[in-house]
Amino acid sequence: NDLHKVINTDRFLFVFPDKNTEKNLVTVAKFHLWLNTLRRMMIPGYVDRDTQEQDSVSWLIFTTEKEDEAASLAQELGVFGEELVEN
Repeated sequence: NDLHKVINTDRFLFVFPDKNTEKNLVTVAKFHLWLNTLRRMMIPGYVDRDTQEQDSVSWLIFTTEKEDEAASLAQELGVFGEELVEN
C-alpha cells in the first residue's frame, strides 16, 4: 500500500536553479507537508521506522559551489531563525 514508494527511501534531492531562497523554502515546506500527509493518513506506522526498525530522521542540507555563496545563504537563512526547525 505504498503507492508513492517512500518507505525506505533514503534521500530526496532538490535542485533549485532559482536563487529565491524564500520561494525554494516554500517548495520544500510543501514537500514536507506531503510527506507528513503520507505518514499520518496513507501509510501510518510505516514512515517513522523503516523495515530495519530504524527511526526516520529528516535532514535538509544546503550546498553551494562557492564559499561566498554558502556565507550569503547562511546569512539569508539566519533571518528565519527557529522557524526553520519548527515542525
